[in-house]
Amino acid sequence: MKAMTRKRAEEVLSIAVQHGDADEVYAVLRSADGSAFPVTNNSVGLPQFTTDASVQLSVRVGKRYMTVQTNDLTPDGLRAALDRAVEQARQMPPSEEAYDFPGPAEQLSPPLVDAAFDDVNAGLDPLLLAELRERALSAGMRLTGSATATRSSLAVASSSGLFMHQESTLFHGRFRVYSDDGWSTSLGEHYASSPQHDALLAAVDTAIAKCRAWADPVALQPSRLTTVFEPRALAGMLQHLLPQFSARAIENDQSFLRRLDGSSFVGSKLFDERISLHSDPMSASLPSMPFTADGLPVRETTWVRNGVIESVTRDRFSGAPALASPTNLLMQGGSATPEELIGGVDRGLLVSGFANLTVIDPKNCLLTGSTRDGLFLIENGAITRGVRNLLVRETPVYVFKEVEEMSPAERTSPSESYFPMLLPHIRVKDVLYGAPTGMI
Repeated sequence: MKAMTRKRAEEVLSIAVQHGDADEVYAVLRSADGSAFPVTNNSVGLPQFTTDASVQLSVRVGKRYMTVQTNDLTPDGLRAALDRAVEQARQMPPSEEAYDFPGPAEQLSPPLVDAAFDDVNAGLDPLLLAELRERALSAGMRLTGSATATRSSLAVASSSGLFMHQESTLFHGRFRVYSDDGWSTSLGEHYASSPQHDALLAAVDTAIAKCRAWADPVALQPSRLTTVFEPRALAGMLQHLLPQFSARAIENDQSFLRRLDGSSFVGSKLFDERISLHSDPMSASLPSMPFTADGLPVRETTWVRNGVIESVTRDRFSGAPALASPTNLLMQGGSATPEELIGGVDRGLLVSGFANLTVIDPKNCLLTGSTRDGLFLIENGAITRGVRNLLVRETPVYVFKEVEEMSPAERTSPSESYFPMLLPHIRVKDVLYGAPTGMI
């Protein structure tokens, strides 16, 4: 499995950023090669192979801008796309917020490539799929999902001299387990930069156990309940919180970090002192992309330190030095085990994950969405039975203020899209839930 090499990316982008009729050109080159083994209703399908490469070209003509995209990476195809972009840019109205495209920048090089992915079939052993299928069958359940291996690359360049390139590999297993009657379900998911069969088997085994335990769930009335959030559930909430750590969002009154007088809460203590969040693409335990698609290098940054808001992202138009959005998130956890977190609950819930979380009030990051993949009642320090799914109506701002205890952090990601995080199990008092939803 081969992604576009640095040499080939330089060849393509050196042509893409040269155009005499444009004042500036900025190019983003994405490529990916991958293979996937699907499983549908306990039936293992044939492997599927994909390959793709495209260039996104942005041009500036005076104060006019235009962006086009092409899959034709030949010199003639790139020049034709540039001609089209320049022609369309001249028809655009001048921008009130004119800006220059980025120039040369230093690039970090995190270890994101696993050598095993040189073989397109590496990490996708059909015996693994057969083992997952047999485990579901022996439990009287149905298994649907896929295991994929992808090798991809991202490269950016500008006519001002910028060039950055990074390859990465990703092994992703995502399998949904259903009870035979279809009324109970759970999710087994695993991300890694290299094949980790045992970890994926363990994730599916946990999903099978949750699916079995969630049979015949009881209905609860909407109320505030002490809750233990598993890392994947917390990741789903943080996925919506992170974009509010932005100077632009604060300026536009779309962030909980904006005060009533228009100033920001940067430098203020808003969370429990045990809450610290930082990002670092060079992290040994969680390496991530070292630059963004708009050409900003990603630096190690602390966003929250001991409950105090320390940093927010800044784009190139803010008038201050730019600070890129994070490409990973690491949270300092606690020392309690997940069992100890559950043991400290008189009556509450264990939440495995969410479906369709949505921000309904960006000014305080108020979220709503259904629980999913396992919701369990905790009574007297023990899980007693499954609970019908509920609507959560809460903000992660409250969650981080009212945290009671945490476990050590572990690797996870939101289910909607891959974003590497190290997060703990977390216990929070009096989380607000709304009216019950459907069974699944």
